[in-house]
Amino acid sequence: MEIPVAGSLASKRSDPGGLLAFLIYLGFSLLILGRPLLGGFGNLHHGTGEDPTIVMWDLVWSPYALARHINPLYTNFIWAPGGINLAWVVTFPLASVLMWPVTAVFGPVAAYNVLSLLAPPMGAWSAFLLCRQVSRSWWPALIGGYVFGFSYYILGNTLIGTTPLIVVFLVPLAGLTALLAIDGGIRVTRFVCILAAILTAQFLTSLEILTGMTMFGAIALALGWWFTPKETSVRIARITLPILCAYAIMAVLVSPYLYWLFAFGWPRGGIWPAWNETYSADLLSFILPAPIMEVGSFNPFRDLWTDFGPAGWSINATYLGVPLIVIAAAYARHQWRAPAGKTLISLIAIACVFAMGPRLHISHNTALFAFPGKILLALPLVDKILPYRYMMYVSLFLAIIVSLWFASNQLSRITNFALAAIVVLSTMPSLSFPWVRPANQPQFFTSGIYRDYLKQGENVLVLPFGWRGDSMLWQADTNMYFRMVGGWTGLYPAEFDNWPVFHSFLFTTYLPDAEEQLGAFMAAHQVDAAVVADNDPDATPWKPSLAKFSNQIHTAGGITVYRISASALAPYSQLPASLMRQRAASATIDSLMLAAAGWIAAGRNPAQFDPAKAFEAGLLKDSWCAGQVTESSTGRRLPIVDPIHHWYCGVEIGGTPRGTIIIGAPGTFSDFASTVDRYRDAASHIYFGTSHDLRSPGAAIPPPDQRAFLRMEFAPDRIVAIAAKLDTAQPH
Repeated sequence: MEIPVAGSLASKRSDPGGLLAFLIYLGFSLLILGRPLLGGFGNLHHGTGEDPTIVMWDLVWSPYALARHINPLYTNFIWAPGGINLAWVVTFPLASVLMWPVTAVFGPVAAYNVLSLLAPPMGAWSAFLLCRQVSRSWWPALIGGYVFGFSYYILGNTLIGTTPLIVVFLVPLAGLTALLAIDGGIRVTRFVCILAAILTAQFLTSLEILTGMTMFGAIALALGWWFTPKETSVRIARITLPILCAYAIMAVLVSPYLYWLFAFGWPRGGIWPAWNETYSADLLSFILPAPIMEVGSFNPFRDLWTDFGPAGWSINATYLGVPLIVIAAAYARHQWRAPAGKTLISLIAIACVFAMGPRLHISHNTALFAFPGKILLALPLVDKILPYRYMMYVSLFLAIIVSLWFASNQLSRITNFALAAIVVLSTMPSLSFPWVRPANQPQFFTSGIYRDYLKQGENVLVLPFGWRGDSMLWQADTNMYFRMVGGWTGLYPAEFDNWPVFHSFLFTTYLPDAEEQLGAFMAAHQVDAAVVADNDPDATPWKPSLAKFSNQIHTAGGITVYRISASALAPYSQLPASLMRQRAASATIDSLMLAAAGWIAAGRNPAQFDPAKAFEAGLLKDSWCAGQVTESSTGRRLPIVDPIHHWYCGVEIGGTPRGTIIIGAPGTFSDFASTVDRYRDAASHIYFGTSHDLRSPGAAIPPPDQRAFLRMEFAPDRIVAIAAKLDTAQPH
C-alpha cells in the first residue's frame, strides 16, 4: 500500500473541513485546559515547574530589545553585570514578537496562557492536514490530529511549562509540504520557499525541535527511498536538492542567530543529564497512564505511579496507551509488506528506541543494558535533546497510522466510531487534575511601587533566587526596569557558578562563613539593592547579613528592599571567586573539626557521634545551613540532618565503629588543595571521589577542576590537637 499524497490541498484556497477541525480542537483545549483558568486568566497559569517564568520573561524581553535596538540574543538585564548569551537558553523570539500585542495589553501571564491554550489545537490541526492528505478521509484524520495535538508529550510539557516544546505545529506542516513536493503537487520553487519559511520559523521557535525534525525528516526520506518502488524513489531523490536549498536559505535568514550560537563557544554535551532515567522512557511508561490523564486518575494507576520510581510523570511524557498500541500493531500486521507500512512502523520503532535513552530500563529502577540511544549523545546539537522528547515524533507517526487504519479497515461505521471513542478516552486529559497554579506576583512589582525604591537600570539581587522563585516574572512585570544579579535560564554563566554563595541561594548547602561570602559576591557583581520576598522562609538566614551591608531598609508591597552601601562592600571588593571558594572549603572543614573536637572534649564516645547529636549539643549551628530548607509547596521544613549517612546540609560528619571521626564536603580539588596539605599529616586517610587514599605513597594528585566529595578520617586525639591550634572557636 502506497501513501496517497495527491489531493486537493494544493489547489484549494478555502478549506471548511480544516476550519471545522481546528474549531473542534480549540474547543477541546478550552474545555479541558482553559476551564481551570476561568476567573484568573491574568493571575493563574499552566506550568507547575520553574520554566513558565522563563517563557513569560521572554514574552517581554524580545519585543523590548527589538523596540530599543538592543541585541535580543545577548542581555545583561539578567545575570548582571556580565550577562548571558541567550542563543542557547529557552527562548523563542518569533512567538514572543507575534504575541506582543497580547503581552502589552494583558501582561505576560495572560500571553503565556494564550500560547499554552493555542499550541495543542494548532499542533492537532496541522497533523490533521497531514493525516487527511495521506488518508483521504476527514474523520480518521480528525482522530489522527487529536492523537498528535493532545498527546502525552504535549500535555506533559504543558504541565511543566516548557511552552517552546509544545509549539510544534510546523513539524507536520513540513512533512505535508514534502509529501506534496514528492507527488508534484507544488512546483519546486514554491516548495523551496514554503519549506524555507517553515524551517526559519521553527528555528526562531525552538532549535531543539528543528534539530529533531531535521533528523527524523532525513530518516523518513531515507526509509521512503529504500522501501518504495523505483518511480517513487526517484521522486524522493529529486527533492533532496530543493530541501538543501531551503536549509541554505534558512541559514542565511538566521545567520545573526547562528553567529551568536557558535562565535563564543557553546555548551559541550547535553545540557541536562541524558543518562538520568528521569528523562527517558521505559517499557512500562508506554502503557501506564499518569494522573494527568483521565484514566490515570483511578486508584489502581495512581498506586502504580506511587511505586514507579523517582521519575516525575509530568517530565516523563511517554504514555501511548493500550488502544493506540493495538491499532499500531493491527496496522503493522496488515501493511508491513507495503512501502508505507514498512516506513511508518520503522519510524515509530526508531523514535521509541531513541526515547528510551542510552539504557533500556523498567520502572526506572532496573537498568538492563546499553541502548542505541547512547549513540545520540555523541552527535552535535542532537546531544542537547532529552530522550523523552522524541515521543513527539512517535505521536506524529502514530497519528498517521491511526488515520490510515480507520480509513482503510473493513469494520462497520459503528465499530469504528466506538474504537475512536476508546482512543480518545484512553488519552484524554484529566478533568480534575490541577493544571494551573497562581502566579506569584507581589504588589511591589505589579503596582509600580518598585519605582519609589529602585532606580532604573541598577543591579538588583532578588530572593528567592533563580528557579527557586519567580524573579524572572517580577522583572518582566516591571518591563525590564532593573537589571537582575541572577535569573533562571536553564543554563547559567560559569562566572556565577564559581561563587559558593550562588549554590547556597539555590540548594541546601553548608556555609559557615555566609556573611563574608555574601559580601564578596555582592561587591563583585556591583549590587545596588537587594529585594527579598516577605513570604520566602529560606531568606531568613540572609536578612541579618543584608542588613549589615545596607544603609536603608524599606518594606512595601510584600517585598523588603535593602539599599546596599558601597562603603560597606568596599572591604570585599578585592576578593575573587577563587579565593572565596578556598575560604569556604577551609571554613567548612575547620568548623567540622571544631564540632568533632567539642564532642570529644565533653568525654563522649566518638563512635556514637553523628550530625543529629552534634546539632542538639550546639556544635553545629542552624545558621550555617543556607539555601532551600523548606518545601516550596507546603512550607514544611526539610530535614537538614541525616544521621544514618552522617550528613548535615550536604557535608559529612560522624563517628565510625572503630572510634575514628569522618569529615567530608563536596567541591573541586583546587578548593581543597590547601586544606588537604594542612591536614595531610594528621589524617589517617584522605579520599577525593575515589577509593584511592591520597596519603598513600605515590598517590596521584587529582586535576584541579575535578569536582568530587572530600572525605578525611581522623583519630580522636588528632582531632583535639588540630582544634587546639585553630585561632578561635569560630571558623575563619
